[in-house]
Amino acid sequence: MKALSSETFSHRGKYWSFPPEGMVNPHEHPVYVKYGQGVAPDMRINEIGIAPRPLQTPHPPLYGGFAASMRTALFWAKYGGKPIVLTDNLDFYDKLCKGYTMEAEKHGRTVKNGQQAAWGGIFICAPTDAQAREWAKDMMWFWNSWATPFGQGVPELLVGSPDTICRRLDEVKRLLPDQDEVVLLIPQGLHDRQQILTSLELMATKVMPKFA
Repeated sequence: MKALSSETFSHRGKYWSFPPEGMVNPHEHPVYVKYGQGVAPDMRINEIGIAPRPLQTPHPPLYGGFAASMRTALFWAKYGGKPIVLTDNLDFYDKLCKGYTMEAEKHGRTVKNGQQAAWGGIFICAPTDAQAREWAKDMMWFWNSWATPFGQGVPELLVGSPDTICRRLDEVKRLLPDQDEVVLLIPQGLHDRQQILTSLELMATKVMPKFA
C-alpha cells in the first residue's frame, strides 16, 4: 500500500528492506539522476517507486487471492482489501464476513454487509451437465496437482449447464442476499479457445440475464 500510494518509498522491516541498504545503480547514466527520483548523484538508490503511477487515488482496489482462513480475512480487513473466497461452505463464508466487519471497525472502517469479500468458485458452463463435468476433468487435475498440496480444499464448483448453474447461484443469492461480487475461476490455459468462448457465452446469454 505504501508503494501504491506514494511517489517513491523506502521500507525497513524485520525481514525485508526496499531498496536494500547501500544499493548502487550499476547502470551509470545521467538520466537517472537528472530525471529520476530516489537516486543520489553517486548512483546510490535511496527510494524506489512504481512507474507509471496507478490511476486511482490513493491506490487501486486491493484483492487477496484465494483466502481460505479467518486469519487472512482479518488481515485484509485491517488494510482495506477484499479477500477472494472460493468455497462451497457458505456458513464459513458468512462467519468470515462477520469477522471481517468487526475487524474493520477496530481500524475505523465501516463495511456494508455483502462487500467484505468476493465469493466464487471454479466456473465451467457447457450445453449439458455431462459435457461440463467432462470439461471439468482438466481443471480438477490442475487443482488436485497444484492447489491441494498447498492446503487449498476443493472450492465451489459452478460446473454444469446454464440451468444447473442458475439454480446454484439462486440458492447462494437466497443465503447471501447482500453479496455484491462473484469471482469465476475459469480454466484459462487448460481449455482450448472454443471451450472458453462457449462457457463465457453461455454465462453471458443464459445465466447473467436471470440475475441482472
